Parts: sequence; C-alpha cells; structure tokens
Amino acid sequence: MVKTVDQYFAGSRNAIQNANVGLILDSVIAELQLDKNRKFIYVEIAFFVRWWRRQSQATKRIVRQLVAEGRLEFINAGWVMNDEAATLYTDIIDQHTAGALKIATEFSTDASPRVGWQIDPFGHSSFQNKAFREMCFDGWLVGRADAQDMAIREATGALEMVIPYPFKMDGVKVYRYSPPTGFNFDVLGNDPPVQDDPMLEDVNVTHRLDSLRDICLDQAKSYNPVNGGSGKSQNIILTMGMDFNYQQAKTWFQNMDKLIHYSKLVADQQLSNSRDSSHILNSRHAQYDGGVGLPIKDSDEDFFPYGDG
Repeated sequence: MVKTVDQYFAGSRNAIQNANVGLILDSVIAELQLDKNRKFIYVEIAFFVRWWRRQSQATKRIVRQLVAEGRLEFINAGWVMNDEAATLYTDIIDQHTAGALKIATEFSTDASPRVGWQIDPFGHSSFQNKAFREMCFDGWLVGRADAQDMAIREATGALEMVIPYPFKMDGVKVYRYSPPTGFNFDVLGNDPPVQDDPMLEDVNVTHRLDSLRDICLDQAKSYNPVNGGSGKSQNIILTMGMDFNYQQAKTWFQNMDKLIHYSKLVADQQLSNSRDSSHILNSRHAQYDGGVGLPIKDSDEDFFPYGDG
C-alpha cells in the first residue's frame, strides 16, 4: 500500500509509512533561521504549494528572504519528479512549467531552478536531458542507471560526466542519494550523533571525522578518473537526507554543524595525520563546482534499459 499525496503531506495513515511533508517544511524553515550558514534544497512543488498556502504573511516573508539569500534553493522544481520511461514529453514540459510559474509568481525568476534533480526515476532519457537544457539548466543529477553501467563508471571514476553536444551538460551520477553509511542523523534513524561534550560519555568527534574522511576519499575515486584527473575539482557531493527525512530537522542540522566545524578546525590547524584531509561545507547545489576536465559520456543515448540486480 502507498499513501496519497495529501496523506504524505498531512502525515496521515503513518502505519503505511511515517511521512509528514508539512512537518518537514515547518521544521526546516525554523532551523534555517537559527544559523545563516545552513542551507537546504527543495524539489517537488506539489508538496510545497500545499504548505505555502497555509502560511502567514510573516512566514512567507521569512521564506522569501531565505530564497533570496540562497539558503533555500529550489532545484528541479517541477510539480513532481517525473518518471522518464513512460511519461509523455508534453506532460514533462507541462508539469515543469507549472512548477516554474509558481516559483516565479511567489518569489522571482531569480529563484528559478538551474539544476535537474532526477534521483529516483528508474532509468533516464535523453529527452529529459534535452528538456533541462532548453530550460537553461546547468546540470543534471541522476540516481539510477543499469547496474552494469554503474559498476563500470564507478570503477573508472566516470560517475560524473559531460554529455556531448548538442546537450552539453554536467551529469552527476549519485549512486545512492541517502546519507553516507553511519551518518543518518534523522530522528527515525539509528546512527550515533556527533558527541562533543567532554562532560558526557561517548565523545566520538575524532572517530566520526575519520570515518567520514574515509568515505569521502573512497567516493572521490568514483568521480575522479584514475588516470588524469588533474583538471578535476576535488569537490564531491555528500547527500544528507533520505525520503521523508527532516521531520525534526534539528537532529540533522546540529550534527552537520558539528561535522563542518570540526573538519574545518582540523584543516585549519593541520591536525590531521599524513593521510589526505577533508573539508566539509554546507552547500546548496548552485555552489557545487564539479570542475573541468570531466570525462565525456560515450554517447548521448538514454540510460536505458534499466536493470538492478
């Protein structure tokens, strides 16, 4: 069984799935106001309009300011994140138009999305890429391709690529859009928090930083070609969240704040050992620099057929 859109938004029928999108937006907006360094991306406008229409003018002013400051960023921003295998191209265009018009009306054209975020459809079409390019998007993040294709790209550092002309876009392969293993800070998760209070048990800052550094270095291999990645930025994306997370956003932001703070402290004071160090930033996608010198995708064909074994 699955819930309806309204049930997902309102948090009803949670026996099927614990999901309350309205609560997510309430919680995230409250947490963003507490620290100007905090940022958040939002994707599906169908949920956002349900939340927006019930907000006071005071809250709307706060959200508009967060958007203007780039701390709340709309990406993809269609009415939904459409399927790419069975959806008609007219429907794809129409639903993205509806989302873009809502953002332009309530905020401004400056808030219009610049990045495609198609991390959950099962396979990806060249038309979706072309459509995003015609929408003046700068990049396209995808999450699912055939398992054999993904394995080869992961092994050769080709999970990030430029799709050839006429599409000419950065396509970032996000193998999983969940947080790194061991770093799910959601209230529904079971991973340990970053404990930095010396007056309490289980202080684990050093261990947590070491674990995250190892994850970052391992992930970077899949995005940096083994032979000749000199022109490639050393930045990678860490996706911090999962489906219907952030119903209590404080658990996420508090722990991410600590990871960012201590990773910067280590980098600034050069306290890391001889192994490579990592510097973590709270960033929206528009600030991500995938770099230059990316491998070129071998063709402009679809990421179909899709198989996951």
